[in-house]
Amino acid sequence: MKFQLTAIGLFAATTLPLLSVVLPGLAQVTNVSSTRNVREVTIIVERATTEHNFDPNLIPLKDDEKPDFFTRVSIAGETRSSQPLTDRKDAPINFTMTKQLNIPAGNAIPIALKLFDADGTSGDDQADINPGSNRDWVFYYQPSSGNLYLNDMRTVVGQVGRLITLRGNESGKNATISFRVNHVFR
Repeated sequence: MKFQLTAIGLFAATTLPLLSVVLPGLAQVTNVSSTRNVREVTIIVERATTEHNFDPNLIPLKDDEKPDFFTRVSIAGETRSSQPLTDRKDAPINFTMTKQLNIPAGNAIPIALKLFDADGTSGDDQADINPGSNRDWVFYYQPSSGNLYLNDMRTVVGQVGRLITLRGNESGKNATISFRVNHVFR
């Protein structure tokens, strides 16, 4: 069986004929005889909320401590960001990113979500949206099963088309984010 090394900034974790587990920072080996490919993967970030004030109130009697949320989404190494929503603890992000891919069935697609409070020239604060130990949320989407996995590729954390809501656990900078993953086979 022939294998092709695709250069998308990832390395192969395995070289099984029908499945390649993709891990960040590694290359991906794909089976060139696979015929069912994902053409589009879409991430829709619907909403971000928090109970916390992200910025100190610099001007008395001015309501400027609420976060100016924006999200940064990465699909298979390509990253895009939404526009900030000013002074909103409940922000309807409504950001969509679609990426055209040619990934054989059985391969996993790396996806990362980050949420920030825009602070202009002083540097943006990253909100904690991960219920685990990191602030950002990294997962893998496997089109053949429709499941979203943690990087162990055993722990299912969601399914395609369903709303997923995550809440970070860091005090003072945690937030909740709601998103969906969709795809189209062609």
